[in-house]
Amino acid sequence: MDTIAGAVAHDISGRIVTDLPWERQPGYFKAPSKEDLPLDIQLSDAPKILPEFCSLADGNHFVGDKARGVLEEFCPGMLSFHAVRLGMPNKKLYKNKVYLLTMGDACLVEDGIVLEGSDIILKRPRIPLADGGSVEGPPMLGVMKRPPRLYWSRVAVGERHLWADSKLQQIVVASDALHEAFKARGVTGYQAQECRFVQEH
Repeated sequence: MDTIAGAVAHDISGRIVTDLPWERQPGYFKAPSKEDLPLDIQLSDAPKILPEFCSLADGNHFVGDKARGVLEEFCPGMLSFHAVRLGMPNKKLYKNKVYLLTMGDACLVEDGIVLEGSDIILKRPRIPLADGGSVEGPPMLGVMKRPPRLYWSRVAVGERHLWADSKLQQIVVASDALHEAFKARGVTGYQAQECRFVQEH
């Protein structure tokens, strides 16, 4: 096993409570602005004790202190953590600290996925224009089945411990070392799927 494709074992139902326009709302690789903090999260379905690594249906990841400590050790300067006020389904605030996890651009890998052997296809979407025509948009990667079989370029990934392909940012991958550290330190909620490196790439 060379790498681990990231997925969360628990999708927590809820939403970010905000009046911010879409372009200012946070995402995988988009940290919230300081003036928009702290973020308020209202959960509608969740266990009494949240896992250390979880996400909402919109894809935003949230971590506890234990997971944050491991991630800061393995990915210094590559991630940002933003404290949130978390309302549980019973409307009470969650007692433990929870952080919105945002990945930095350094986690993005250009041409990281090796298409040969992977359950991935290259797509070139068309972008509609106001006059009814369309133009070819930037290339993207699409998943043919879930969970997909993934092969990664060792050269492109380098020494990263956490990364995603720039054309398929919703699949986050961790190194063996980071995955083992999660397990050793009791980080819950992270579901692993084996991936492989292709050495000649």
